[in-house]
Amino acid sequence: MNQDQVSFIIDAVAIVVIIYMVSVAVVYLTLFLISGPKIRKERGLEREEVIEETAINRDTFPVSVLVPAYNEEVGVVQTATSMLNLNYPTFEVIVIDDGSKDETATRMIKVLTWNR
Repeated sequence: MNQDQVSFIIDAVAIVVIIYMVSVAVVYLTLFLISGPKIRKERGLEREEVIEETAINRDTFPVSVLVPAYNEEVGVVQTATSMLNLNYPTFEVIVIDDGSKDETATRMIKVLTWNR
């Protein structure tokens, strides 16, 4: 391979890269121009939702709150208690303890049996 062939290959790769970069820039510019009016429309919308209405609405879907608790014996009871005090119509709290090496499960069992 001589110097002219190497120079031609480098020039060809450079042109392909430039064409690619220009086409990506054109696509991004097009997406930006399309999204501009939608962004302006979104700014005008009212973003505040009345949380109290959600809390008293019985048509709200029930939710499951998952609380991971791997080696969390220090704060698992407070976290679970906080989750149980949620202001939401229908929910369940699932504390997930997958093999803690501390007293996480023992503390949760003690609190749950004490509250019964």
